[in-house]
Amino acid sequence: MAIETTTHCSIFLPPDCDESILDGFFEELDTLLEEDLEGVDIDCSLLSHTRSGHINALWDALTKCEEAGIRMRLTSVGYGLERLLQVLDLHPLFTLEPSDRTPEPPSSPLAGGATKQTAFSVEFEPSMDDISNTFIRFHDFLKKLQVSEMQAFDLETVFYEVSTNILRHGQLSPLSSICFSATLDGQDLELRFVDEGKAFDPTGYSRDFDHHETIRQEQRHGLEITMIRRLVDQISYERADGLRNVVAIRKRVK
Repeated sequence: MAIETTTHCSIFLPPDCDESILDGFFEELDTLLEEDLEGVDIDCSLLSHTRSGHINALWDALTKCEEAGIRMRLTSVGYGLERLLQVLDLHPLFTLEPSDRTPEPPSSPLAGGATKQTAFSVEFEPSMDDISNTFIRFHDFLKKLQVSEMQAFDLETVFYEVSTNILRHGQLSPLSSICFSATLDGQDLELRFVDEGKAFDPTGYSRDFDHHETIRQEQRHGLEITMIRRLVDQISYERADGLRNVVAIRKRVK
């Protein structure tokens, strides 16, 4: 819902990245840009989890506003959104309202002494419902492991982006499943994804995301993969037995 002032207007960025929902957001934005406004605020307060889809949506919104000659700024910006904008070197492109920023989460290193669950594994269906349910269980595992909130955000983001990429591009049958495990190995946490979908090597995507080049060519390919790469310390891939994709990711958590 739009909230109007004399020369300024604010609209909410939806928490869901579903295409039909984002279509409604852009229809509302297009309507506003036809008015005589000085600026548009994108209120990000509804985001509980920030995804690459939100970054793309905000970039598209910024492009539309610039073409219309109307200033755009982001308000109620939480840690997750600001973190991903910085990871992708996109932070300087946006105007953020300083008074609305959420402080960076505190760093809580792994506590010693108590015995903790150091491994988590699950097999889930390639569906958004199952990805969401597994996301919650993975979040609980990281909480019990007592990784810092910053590292937990990075790991949860990587889990979501890899899982949804497999769902969107793996061409899995409804009877297939995705196997996921997370194992503490010394100071590193290893995430492993196994699926029987279409072969895709994320490490073989040689072109790193460059927002300057992207703006010039009006293309945004590689954003998700680059984001994953920059949030972790190591990523590897193998096509096991010619049938299964195995993606292993490591991140230092201690």
